[in-house]
Amino acid sequence: YIKVANNYKYAKGFTWDGSKYVLDNDTSVTFWNINDSTNKTSINNAHYTCWNETGECATISYIYYINETSQWYINITNGKSVEDAKNEMLYDDNVNTTNSTIKSGVDAWYKQYLSDYSDYLEDTIFCNDRSQSNQSNNGWNPNGGSTSTYMYFYGASDLSCPNDTDKFSVSNNKAKLTYKVGLMSYREMNLLNNYNARRTGEGYFLISPCQFSYYCTVEWHVNSIGVMYDNNLKNGVRPAISLKTKTIYKSGNGSMENPYIIGDASKNNIIMDNDNTKGTVSNLDNTTDIDYLSDVTFTITPKKGYYVERLDIENSNHETINYEVNGNNYTFQMPDSDVTIIPIYEKIKSSINIQVVAETEDLNIEINDLTKVEYEEEVKFKVTPIKGYKVTNIKIIDSENHEINYSQTSNKNEYKFIMPDSDVTIIPSYEKVKNSVVVDDNEHSKEIIIEVEDATAVVYEDRVKFTVIAEEGYEVENILITDKEGNKIEYKKTDKDNEYEFIMPDSDVIIQPLFKKIANPNYIINPETGRNCLFFVLIMIIIFTIKITKRKRLF
Repeated sequence: YIKVANNYKYAKGFTWDGSKYVLDNDTSVTFWNINDSTNKTSINNAHYTCWNETGECATISYIYYINETSQWYINITNGKSVEDAKNEMLYDDNVNTTNSTIKSGVDAWYKQYLSDYSDYLEDTIFCNDRSQSNQSNNGWNPNGGSTSTYMYFYGASDLSCPNDTDKFSVSNNKAKLTYKVGLMSYREMNLLNNYNARRTGEGYFLISPCQFSYYCTVEWHVNSIGVMYDNNLKNGVRPAISLKTKTIYKSGNGSMENPYIIGDASKNNIIMDNDNTKGTVSNLDNTTDIDYLSDVTFTITPKKGYYVERLDIENSNHETINYEVNGNNYTFQMPDSDVTIIPIYEKIKSSINIQVVAETEDLNIEINDLTKVEYEEEVKFKVTPIKGYKVTNIKIIDSENHEINYSQTSNKNEYKFIMPDSDVTIIPSYEKVKNSVVVDDNEHSKEIIIEVEDATAVVYEDRVKFTVIAEEGYEVENILITDKEGNKIEYKKTDKDNEYEFIMPDSDVIIQPLFKKIANPNYIINPETGRNCLFFVLIMIIIFTIKITKRKRLF
């Protein structure tokens, strides 16, 4: 309670004249004198005093009165306001240089138990977020209102730390720690939303302030069953440290009887198990004494026709090590053991396409799946043209329009080529078959004329006309036209004398005219020679007829 002596002056406000504080004339503050037990009237709960009778001073005190046994005050200097004093108390590191009881205890614990292990510890930021909440009805009111200021939102679970002066670490001069140790924050603990994970059987403080008010500053803490509270019970602390990335767990379970054992990660080797006939590994500058958790990057370049189907990276226990791929570059983090790298190559599998044309009766490829043909695989295919056509050329091109060589096998219409490392297209070309027309001459043939440009290259389905003239005394009895297999080809007589025609098949053709003697009973026998004179008689008759005809035309 306030001990009032010598009638010190109290007021509701003050002014600063540049060198000292001057209390207002409003001295309506009521108080009671500790020496006068009968005069214990209530006083206004917020007021200022210079602790003298004049009401002028270089340092003024702001008093918040609760009751006769409970009150607190804050000193203000250099013309500052209560708000200035509060902010200086919270955020000015040049002023706020006194270690808290908790920090002093944590530093002493670290110095005794962990100072020999500092090389294994990371200089981690411990966030003591002192930003004030904007919760309604919770703010500092120097004129007698609420004097509780909340520092945190309830339920905050992000890991933000907005103020540099709240990022406590050894390397931060604005919020400097003596050692690499601190406490967990409210936000960190709120992320660990599991009571069993939080509980220890005893309560412990967090680094995060909850509020400050007229009677105390309240820290967040975790109680014995893992629930977070905002009152000042008697609690201990659980110091927090962070191990460097290259520090590894060796043994132990963290109990008092069996503590965790840590140590430096060893340097280990890389064993490359690569098939150089299918690909090369490059840009791996070092394969020995590789630091634990260091990034290892290398390049795999498959040989022509191959690709990396997968990459097996295993530690000494044959456990798989994850890696990242960027093009032909591979990266992984070195474990705490030797590593074996095994690139698994596969031959590129591509597709075979066929450019179909009308003259193709069938194009068969002796492969089950045309979409997965391996590089360097021998591909055989048959091209069967439709009747009357033959293959004149086969063009095989890859995806870049380069021609692929091929050859013909010993089988009819069969070809083969070696599959490249890309898709291919087979393009066959055809033309109509050209064959010969041959005359099987007969001793009674006087003349046989075939009306084609080249009797040795007659195109399939062309119409072939021919004329057969028998020697005298004979006439055409029949014409036999056959293909090379002996099949009979049909023909017909045209409207011209001695002219016939047929349609050319898809093979060579033989024309065999058959003749017979002309049967005539009016032969005239020459008595001298014994030969018949029918021919001469016919000529005379024809001449005579022509003459008569001409005479008729003259008249």
